[in-house]
Amino acid sequence: MARPRRRLRGGSFIPYLAELVGPQGKVTALDHAPENIEVVQKRLEASPQSCPVEPLQGGILDAPLPDNAVDAVWLANVLMYFVEESCRLSWRSCSG
Repeated sequence: MARPRRRLRGGSFIPYLAELVGPQGKVTALDHAPENIEVVQKRLEASPQSCPVEPLQGGILDAPLPDNAVDAVWLANVLMYFVEESCRLSWRSCSG
């Protein structure tokens, strides 16, 4: 399997994901809460990552991303909010 270059992050772990995708990749940090997006932006200003990180406000089902916009999805501490239908629909933004 090819190394994913574009990843969607739900939850935390931005530095880990940035290291995984490398300087040619991109991480999208998605969160419902605007205050969490502000925290991410401040952390990125204080500690730039090895690849571009785009903080976006929204949910996994209404993410402001086109279909096939990411190669992999990392969800941390969010699956307890999912029901079967949301799990199935959440993969629409993944390629392959």
